[in-house]
Amino acid sequence: MNRQFLNIEKASEFLSISKSNLYKRVAAKEIPFHKVGKRTLFDVDEITLWVKNDGSDTQGKSISFMDIKSFLD
Repeated sequence: MNRQFLNIEKASEFLSISKSNLYKRVAAKEIPFHKVGKRTLFDVDEITLWVKNDGSDTQGKSISFMDIKSFLD
């Protein structure tokens, strides 16, 4: 399974919101995200589901560290 992740810049473009708005949502834990060190990443599938659910939880879907690591390599 090959997951696609977005950084802050690409996620803000994908969602058509400002980076500052996205940072605020991350800080408030209103949007699904993953931290790898200092990097904040967004799974495209989780973000799409979050949008479809009008900003509600993505039902606890977990992502393995290896999925994120393979993206970073």
